[in-house]
Amino acid sequence: MLVALLLGAACNPDKASRRSLVLQYGIPYITEVSTSMAVTSDRAPAAGGPVRQVVDDVNRNPGGALACPRDGTDGVGDKDPDDPDDAEGRKYTDSEGRSMTAYQDPTEFVLFNDRYGMKTPEPDLNPAIGSDNSEGFEVVIEPDGSLTRPSTWSTVRGGKDVPKGKHVLQVVGTQPTAWLKEMYAAGAELTLEQKVTDTFDGRDIPLDESVDIVSGGHRLIMNGVNKFPGNRDAQGNPTSCARLVSQGEQIICKDSRTVVGVDDQGRTVLATLTGPRDENPVTGEADIAVYDGGFFADVTKPLTQLGVMDAINLDGGGSTTLLIRQKNDDPADTAANYRRYSGLTDLKHRPVFDTVYVGLGGELVTPGG
Repeated sequence: MLVALLLGAACNPDKASRRSLVLQYGIPYITEVSTSMAVTSDRAPAAGGPVRQVVDDVNRNPGGALACPRDGTDGVGDKDPDDPDDAEGRKYTDSEGRSMTAYQDPTEFVLFNDRYGMKTPEPDLNPAIGSDNSEGFEVVIEPDGSLTRPSTWSTVRGGKDVPKGKHVLQVVGTQPTAWLKEMYAAGAELTLEQKVTDTFDGRDIPLDESVDIVSGGHRLIMNGVNKFPGNRDAQGNPTSCARLVSQGEQIICKDSRTVVGVDDQGRTVLATLTGPRDENPVTGEADIAVYDGGFFADVTKPLTQLGVMDAINLDGGGSTTLLIRQKNDDPADTAANYRRYSGLTDLKHRPVFDTVYVGLGGELVTPGG
């Protein structure tokens, strides 16, 4: 039985190199990981075929992996018509004005657990891509591997709550849908496989309560070497590109930053960076959405001075928020227990799935609404 759960698949290391922060037995280290997931049925399809099916991802809309491909089939042949240099991935702007890339795959198995409290996605959830239009199918995987579907569920996938302590398996595409429908009708039991591998040394990382893994981006410091000592590379390009915005010929690449590092004594170092808004080079006005924070070098230089040996850049922008708990005379006022040290100037929290928390004895964090 799995004690810990995967909440998302790693990027395909052959197509997108991303580092992760691993906390194992309380000891932090930075590495690159790969994930492997599958379901295996105890019954073979009547017409023959595989009993084992690879699971593409966890807790995301099937049909299009965002930001990076998860496996070799994501984005294959999915050329962006507006970008002649992009052979894979469909770029679009989401409802909040953020630039996104979806790597479409019209035949997928996606697993959902109850950790995020999200409903399973419905067809055509993302109008910017077409691979999620399939009606598909979904079932509940019980702890013993048996497949169930409440009588209130329609034949079309989506809009369902994941029962606590269980999984929902959702599929899109003709062949995955036919396979899962047959397994459900036949009363099959599925065995779930989930594995995380440290690709640097080939070691499997245990999925138990000793481990937490948070996905990140650029490795800023490695073995004491500052990978971003300046704000420009040899060609004069910015070296801090979590977000890259071009206005005419001027390129600005600054953002709020969330960084986690390990110092020369093995201690975890958390740092956030926000800064004054820069003026938009075209309008001359402060641009709240883009030109805030700093370059990578604005973070790496002080961390190097603090003896940090390894550091990784996590998400930034509106996802960068530092909350520190303060003593409060009124325990009922939970919101006042936390002092905000950095984040957007409009003081609005952006919902995020991943948080790095430091506390005593696993104390529960409840910052309120």
